[in-house]
Amino acid sequence: MRDRCGGPALDQKHRPFQPPAPNWWKATHLTRRAFAGGATACAMLRLGFARAAVIARGVKIGPISSIEGYGAALRTSSTISRFTLVEIGADWCEFCQIVTERILPNPEVAELLAQMALIRIDVTSMSESNKKLLTSLAVDGPPTVFVSDTHTGREYPKTRSVGSFDAESLITRLQHFAR
Repeated sequence: MRDRCGGPALDQKHRPFQPPAPNWWKATHLTRRAFAGGATACAMLRLGFARAAVIARGVKIGPISSIEGYGAALRTSSTISRFTLVEIGADWCEFCQIVTERILPNPEVAELLAQMALIRIDVTSMSESNKKLLTSLAVDGPPTVFVSDTHTGREYPKTRSVGSFDAESLITRLQHFAR
């Protein structure tokens, strides 16, 4: 392989360029959404707004504990999807643990969540910033789950669950937002 001037192509460490293996594309194939989600998650980590992670093709943002963090999470999720699932939980909440360990990992739920962002709000400490955030979202406490528009921040009607619910009811609510 030659560079533009006709000399041997070198990599950044001034070694001869080695083309990738033939199956390189298959081994590292990323969809645009997964790539954008990963880039967004990295940007959020660098800016220190919240922890963010790419899950399958969806993005999980959180834990969020303030109004400012929630606004930043909405802005981040708007680059991924028009919709986001907002989950409000706490370490001391028993059903919140069931949501995290059983309902969200459910394969059908995970498939629907791959098409939107998941914003996790942690109110374990019930600090002043937690209380202000809950008041702004009109939430009494955990566990609460609802679907929100990422551009306006408005909650979609009939998507809120307060207290216990099962995977089937969440699937029914999320299917309206699947592409």
